[in-house]
Amino acid sequence: MQTPLISVIMPVYNTAKYLNEAIDSILEQTFKDFEFIIIDDCSTDGSKDIIKSYNDERIILLENETNLGIVYSLNYAISLANGKYIARMDSDDISEINRLEKQVSFMENNEDIILCGTWFKGIGNDKLYVYPESHDEIIVKMLSYCAIGHPTVFIRNSILKHYNLKYDILMEYAEDYDLWSRLSTIGKLANLPEVLLQYRIHDNQVSKQKKIKQKILSDNIRLNILRKLDQSLSLDLYSLNNFDFISFDIFNALENRLITLDNLLILNSNKNKFNKLYFSEFIKYRKTSLINDFLIHSSAFNYKIMFKVIFKINLFIKNAGIINSFKYLIKTFLKIKRLSFYYLLFF
Repeated sequence: MQTPLISVIMPVYNTAKYLNEAIDSILEQTFKDFEFIIIDDCSTDGSKDIIKSYNDERIILLENETNLGIVYSLNYAISLANGKYIARMDSDDISEINRLEKQVSFMENNEDIILCGTWFKGIGNDKLYVYPESHDEIIVKMLSYCAIGHPTVFIRNSILKHYNLKYDILMEYAEDYDLWSRLSTIGKLANLPEVLLQYRIHDNQVSKQKKIKQKILSDNIRLNILRKLDQSLSLDLYSLNNFDFISFDIFNALENRLITLDNLLILNSNKNKFNKLYFSEFIKYRKTSLINDFLIHSSAFNYKIMFKVIFKINLFIKNAGIINSFKYLIKTFLKIKRLSFYYLLFF
């Protein structure tokens, strides 16, 4: 077979229920010049038999001898991919019929883009997943979440080969987020602003089973991107969870984080590492999140904290708004009064 323009790679593990729809959605694409590398990771539900039932020379079936997981399977497929581009596909999703045609056209006409994703829609709930389009906005959004949908990506194979890039097994459950963040330091990323994939949501997905580990890994990825501005930053910037909310230290912790965020805004203004408008929006979002953490958790009902908030009310109004600030004060006062009543009643 002639060297294809695209290598579609799809790992499979026990998705027999949805597999026909996934495979058909690729084989029926309007763009035909591709190889379809499918990696079966020791499925036990008949998935492999379904794959073997297809008689299409574009399908290349790889079989792991033992169950090795998605990261190994993806790297194995990439190592054998011959296409100019690598397109990801999940074995329980459905690609729109013109997905490959749209993505290859975009990449051929935008040589500075090394990876592009798309919007997608949930199967069953019709939820629309919208992602930022431009590289500048994607990079800033990556400071908060993985701004490219894994099953929608389309990557220049030459970039992966030249820089010897692959998914990191140590980053399993956030392996895509990690790879996109590394690719973003080499070239530009983009998302096509149209739905080109239908995404299936179910309880067996890794993101639900391993969400605690995924969050830890994701927080570190975000921090590493942000360290373009300041290498000394720590994960504390992203939350107040390490503090006892009854302790008076919580207010000082909050104040220090808000100051750090203000300093980052100044640093970026000088260093111009991130788009200034998008980064300003990110800083505003982070400050609001920290304030919300404080207002929710510090209902430790401590008079000292409440009076400190009153004394520094301008700080809260500046970052949380007048309404939220006074809501906090009223709720805290009422809860303290209620606790005092219960204390007198029982003791």
